[in-house]
Parts: sequence; C-alpha cells; structure tokens
Amino acid sequence: MEDTERGVPAAGLPRLCPLTPDGYLPPDAVPEPCRARGGRGAAHIGEVADMGIAEQFESAPGGDGYVPHKAFKGVYLKHLVTGGMTEGRISSHLVKVEPFCGLELHTHPEQVEVHEVIQGSGECRIADREVAYAPGTVEAIPMGVPHKVTAGKEGLYILAKFSPALL
Repeated sequence: MEDTERGVPAAGLPRLCPLTPDGYLPPDAVPEPCRARGGRGAAHIGEVADMGIAEQFESAPGGDGYVPHKAFKGVYLKHLVTGGMTEGRISSHLVKVEPFCGLELHTHPEQVEVHEVIQGSGECRIADREVAYAPGTVEAIPMGVPHKVTAGKEGLYILAKFSPALL
C-alpha cells in the first residue's frame, strides 16, 4: 500500500533504489524506465518485479553507469563496489557482454574472481574446463587461472566479484 507522504515501502526492492531513513522509496525516486511506462508509487514495486535483474541495475538513479572495457570490444563494466569502499578487500562489478562478444583469455594473478550469471547465456572457459553460462550459474575462478567468457545470442550479464578488490 502506498503512503503518499513517505512513498512506498521498500521491502523486496533492489538496494540500488535510494531509501528514506524509515525504509521507504521516495515517490520521486522511480527510475526513468518505470516513469516512461507510467510507473509511480506502489505501481513501481510491481514494475521492478517485472524487470530482469539487469534492467533493474540499468534503471537505477544516475543512468546506466557502464564504461567500455579497455581491452575487450562489446564488453561494458559498471563498478558497484570498489576497493575504496571495502579497504581493498572486495570489489563487485556488473559485466555487460554484447551478443557474441567476450572477454578473451586472461588472468587475475592476485585476485579470486566469482561470476554469478544474472541474465543471458554464454560460455566460460576456466583453464581447460568449459562451463555453460545461464542465469543462476556461479563459478569461482582461482587466482592466476586463465579464463575466457563468450556471450551467446542474447548477450550476457555477470555479477563479477573480486577478492582482493580489482579496483
């Protein structure tokens, strides 16, 4: 139920939405894609629930926030948590891979990397092992192990976490 003064109870919303101190989503914080579909107040909760997780990240206040990967064409990064926020212990990045693009063979000599596939499909090669990537797939990539990710025809969104922090 919507409270017109305080906004909407925030239970179940992604933490990307700014909340008032008492846990409400302010009425003016409805992401632009929801506003474009006529969303406001309590309707926003249903609209967010109907979005894919990647669309929720992209619709968060502040725009999409992706930057092109410096080495891999068709790959974009959104830095969600950086080492500066965690004393260098962990970082978290949303990786958006365009259809049939990918991250070529590379390593992270000083980080453990964890991939959580949140949308799309593709493949990951970890050392000499092939892993099918689909929503819900989680893979840990040990320090220094060569790996490669290729998106399928739908593209791919991966929540990548690094320890210690990548940046």
